Amino acid sequence: VIKDSPAFVVVNWKSSYRMQIDKRWGLTAALGIKNLLNAYQTDFDRGAEKDAGYIYGPLLPQTFTFSLLIDRN
Repeated sequence: VIKDSPAFVVVNWKSSYRMQIDKRWGLTAALGIKNLLNAYQTDFDRGAEKDAGYIYGPLLPQTFTFSLLIDRN
């Protein structure tokens, strides 16, 4: 059976801010979100006869990220 998958949009966002700690060291803080609109497949096949190839859409559900980076100039 051939099915048309519903349309989806994947929106990712990331912002970062860099602070100079002293003359040699800096700190960068970043916040982000992957798949902001949570576009995710809801009709997975189940059971012994599932079709492993019936996957569409993004691989990850909505994911939040945070990072800190300390660097030396």
